[in-house]
Amino acid sequence: MSGRVIRILPITSYNFSDITAGASYIFTIADRIDVSQYRMATLMVRRHGGDVGGSAEVKVFARASGYTEQDPTNVFATSTDLASVSITGSISDPEYYTAELTAGDMGAMVIIGISVTQDQTAQSIDAKLSIDLSLKD
Repeated sequence: MSGRVIRILPITSYNFSDITAGASYIFTIADRIDVSQYRMATLMVRRHGGDVGGSAEVKVFARASGYTEQDPTNVFATSTDLASVSITGSISDPEYYTAELTAGDMGAMVIIGISVTQDQTAQSIDAKLSIDLSLKD
């Protein structure tokens, strides 16, 4: 079985502490990742440090992408996660998470993003992350 690993995000520190209490924020890390020649994929997330206070959550997700050259300025993605990893609480040692993408639902391309949900009482949300995508045919 052959495949490849795509570096989606090198080690990057995020601070989302300024997000309003009870609010959510979603942003794209990588789009138009061609997975058309692969039948299996694994989202690999490393948490190098940080503190996600209270019931706040940082979620890394993969969704099917419907990019088209006919409308390249818009992002077309499903609202359903093919795979996701939730990050909460504090850590003393680095953590490693994996999540298998649903092969039948991947389509030709995927998008990787991060969703942040703030606690009802504003909390510190710091996350130092790196992300890879492992593809196998």
